[in-house]
Amino acid sequence: MQAVTAPPISAGETAYRYWSFWASEDDVWTYATQGPATMAAADGMTLGWRFGIATERDTSALEPQLTPVQVWKASCAAIRPQPGLARVAFALDFGTSADAPAGEIPPDSRNECAFVDEGSSLARALSSVAVIRDESGLICSFDGYPASECAPVMTVEASASSDSREVGNSLAPDHGSTSQASSDNQSVQGVGSNSPIRSVVIGASAVTALFITVALLLTRRSSRRASRSP
Repeated sequence: MQAVTAPPISAGETAYRYWSFWASEDDVWTYATQGPATMAAADGMTLGWRFGIATERDTSALEPQLTPVQVWKASCAAIRPQPGLARVAFALDFGTSADAPAGEIPPDSRNECAFVDEGSSLARALSSVAVIRDESGLICSFDGYPASECAPVMTVEASASSDSREVGNSLAPDHGSTSQASSDNQSVQGVGSNSPIRSVVIGASAVTALFITVALLLTRRSSRRASRSP
């Protein structure tokens, strides 16, 4: 397994702890710019989710620790293709203990192969391989990890080292940011507080719930801050 190291995080810098979403091309991970509900399943796709901490200035370091080819070989390679169906490989990378919320231990990362109708929503494929918790469309956890938080804003304590990955243990959640995150998320995609997005249906019926990635949330926040600058 290759090691993926996050960039240094300076004291006082804002960071986020969340599930990042990755697409792949030519065995390279690329940060996804849309959520799975707006993407159609195609045979041979490999997608990745990784839990960890990243800053607004750089969200590129939290790619899954296995390459797309490794994920495919570990999940879908042994399954024969069938007409009209799509094999979609998912990396569910629960990250490291350095990024874990206080009192929690990351589960073992795993790779799964979803077998769904070609052209169907990737939200359906994703819901067939993991139990998902979300808030207003923002994916908060897979299989109960993390237990309760949802993409909190983090602030690096002044005593934290800026040249070590252990800085993750010195991050303190900004508890006043949770409601703001939900508000921003709703304004990005028009997801209201009464949205039916509360759980993921696992079964033959189509899943129409809209899941958006935190990348859109970060873009929204950055745009707001830029507009406020003199």
